[in-house]
Formats: sequence, C-alpha cells, structure tokens
Amino acid sequence: MSRKKPAPAAALQYLDPSFFERNPKHRAALEEARASQEIAQLVSRLRAGAHMSVRELARAAGLTPKSLEKLESGANPRVALAQLRQIAAALGQRVEVKLVADSKGARTRKGLDGGASAAAPRRL
Repeated sequence: MSRKKPAPAAALQYLDPSFFERNPKHRAALEEARASQEIAQLVSRLRAGAHMSVRELARAAGLTPKSLEKLESGANPRVALAQLRQIAAALGQRVEVKLVADSKGARTRKGLDGGASAAAPRRL
C-alpha cells in the first residue's frame, strides 16, 4: 500500500518564522510557496467539485495529466497565468488577479500609480 507524499509546501508550518523575517529572499520564497500551495488546493477542490478526474481536466485544459498532478501537489512553485486560465476555463471559471498593499504598508513611486492610494486594490 503506497501513501501519498505530503505536498512540499505542507512543511512550511514547521519552519522557524525568524528564518524568514531576517532575509528578504527567504521571505519572498516563503510567500511564493504559500501562494503555490493555495493555488494547488483551490484547483484540486474545484476539480473534485466538478467531478472530474485529473486526466479529464488535463485533457479539457489542454495540459498533460502529469503537469496537472504536479500543479495540484504544490510541487510546481511557478504556475503560469496562461496555464491557470486554461484550467479555469475548463472548470467554467475565470482567473482574477488583484494587487493589494503589503500589510506592512506599501510604498509608491511618484507617478507610477497615477496618484492613486497604495492601499487600493488593483485589478488586472
């Protein structure tokens, strides 16, 4: 009997937070891993809710089953937006991207945002 390996991002909860707080590169890697894990769980939930197998969704989205399995496991930390759009379309969904201010307060560069507040969400 084979056990399913836990997603690599699942181990994040056991890491010492101070390791990430001291180094901006580590903090960025942590955020990327968390986002990847969140996307993986969402795609998996939506696929299960649509009563589709990995193979069915992969075919409908124009992907290989292996690439979809990799995405759902969280093993693919850099998911392409185009790939997400294909998956969303196959599930009757759409992808919406928004940028929000960092919780520690975002800095804006003059002229970059047209004078809008840094705290206002931006939709692409």
